[in-house]
Amino acid sequence: MVRNSLQTSNHVDFESMDLGKVRAWLEKEKVPADFDLPGSLRKVPLHGCKVVEWHGHKVTLLCLMPNGNGHADLFVLDCTRFGDFTLSEAAQFAKADGISIALWRRGAKTYLLTGAMDEQQLRNLL
Repeated sequence: MVRNSLQTSNHVDFESMDLGKVRAWLEKEKVPADFDLPGSLRKVPLHGCKVVEWHGHKVTLLCLMPNGNGHADLFVLDCTRFGDFTLSEAAQFAKADGISIALWRRGAKTYLLTGAMDEQQLRNLL
C-alpha cells in the first residue's frame, strides 16, 4: 500500500473536498465508506479518493492535504476479511521507503496512514 502512497500519476480517481460526496462515491464502488476518522484527521482537508487492490482485496484510499500543502494517505480496509489478522486499537508506527506509517484497528476496520513526514508529524494527525 505504501507504493500507492508514492504514486504521483493517477493518485486519485475521484476529486472532492466534500467527505459526504467521497463517501457516496466509495459506496458506489463497493468499498469501505463507513470509516471513522480519528481526532485531528477530521480537520485535515481532503483532496479525493481512490480504490486500490491489495492482495485481492479492494481498499479505500483517502488523499489528505495536512497543512494545506502536505500529503498523507489514509487506507481503510474491512479487517473482517482477514480472519486471524488482528491489530491493536493503539496506532503502531514504522517507516518504509522514506514514508512514515501508522497502523491501527477500530471496530471492524483496519487503518493505515502514510505520509512523507516524520513520525511525530504523523502522530499529530491522529
